[in-house]
Amino acid sequence: MITAIARTAPNGVIGFTLHPDFVTASARPLATAVIKVTLFDVLAGTVRLTQAHLTDEGLAQLTEPMATTGDGVLKTFTFVVDSTLRVRSADSTYLYDFEVTAEAVSGAAQALVLSMVRVVKTGNHAPSSSVGPQAVVRVPKTVVKMSATGDVTDYDDSAKADLADKFAALAGVDSSAVEVEVSAASVLITVKITVADVAAASALTTSISSQLADPSAASAFTGLTITSAPTIAVAMEAGPAISNGWEPPTPPPMLPGAPPSPTEQGFWQWWVIFVVAVGSTCGCVCCILACLFMVMKRGGSKGKIKSDQGVASAISSASSTQPPIVV
Repeated sequence: MITAIARTAPNGVIGFTLHPDFVTASARPLATAVIKVTLFDVLAGTVRLTQAHLTDEGLAQLTEPMATTGDGVLKTFTFVVDSTLRVRSADSTYLYDFEVTAEAVSGAAQALVLSMVRVVKTGNHAPSSSVGPQAVVRVPKTVVKMSATGDVTDYDDSAKADLADKFAALAGVDSSAVEVEVSAASVLITVKITVADVAAASALTTSISSQLADPSAASAFTGLTITSAPTIAVAMEAGPAISNGWEPPTPPPMLPGAPPSPTEQGFWQWWVIFVVAVGSTCGCVCCILACLFMVMKRGGSKGKIKSDQGVASAISSASSTQPPIVV
């Protein structure tokens, strides 16, 4: 984990450079990460992570923005970077590996007051058993958006498949790598083409931009009435979960005569202590009761002896006062 503390930026951007030892550590090089941004929420708007050094590849926005409210409270925003966090190349003219960027509701830059930023590595290690053996990866895609006439209901599965085939042929990929989405706006058509890597996505974006530069070209290509120039960009989207081959180890079986586990030992130790304590308490109570019984018994015997002696004395005294009997 790497940490930075206390920065202020009136223009709303603070850049960060990761130390090479942190990025390339042989035991655990940087891959995916969680970036925690602690800031004073002084103005309403948004805060997000950007990578200016990837602007040319269309990947300047590292994470989706999170809303700020301007309530003045110290808050921590957690950004999950689930694709590889790319650092600058050795010959890059950019100064930072990533930036924390604050914007007003209008989209204009606004002041940013940071308290702390933490970068925590989350990749290149075996996941805990609570997470499980699967991980979600992000895959590069070229995304084409264009508006067309008609209604959403006009675009059934057959029409979508036809569009997918056309864009697959244009991109040189299989039709299974193309997704077609249709939403209302009059009709907004979104085509997503999955490619091998970011470089391929960038090259395909440039190629499609030149071929579908205006509504006329897009209409001729799709066979639809396209009402606006298509927008083409590179995006990183969640792909299918993949297994990294790691599973929690199975504990070895207990051997015959093997000593009990620490948990079992602790159980029996406490049980013996409990039995000894109860037995000792009962023994003490019995001893006390026996002593009381003996004391009471001895006290009763003395009282009886004294009483018998008094009666005997009285009889003797009475006998001595009687006159002799003359026959």
